[in-house]
Amino acid sequence: MTTHSDLIAAKGSAEIAAKLGVPAINVRMWKSRNTIPRAAWAELIDAYPDITLEVLKAASHVPANDTASQDRAA
Repeated sequence: MTTHSDLIAAKGSAEIAAKLGVPAINVRMWKSRNTIPRAAWAELIDAYPDITLEVLKAASHVPANDTASQDRAA
């Protein structure tokens, strides 16, 4: 299952920062904490049509090191 860190890695911290108008360090911290603040969700959904509210909600419940759910998904 996809995590918030996975979503950020797929799009790139610098690209997300530029599209959302936030410092790149903020996005890198979101990635390291495996959480995208809910205040940024609407802008992220607008910037990336493939990222939906459902994707963000599901990703918010997956620990970054949840290998058990990753094994089940394989």
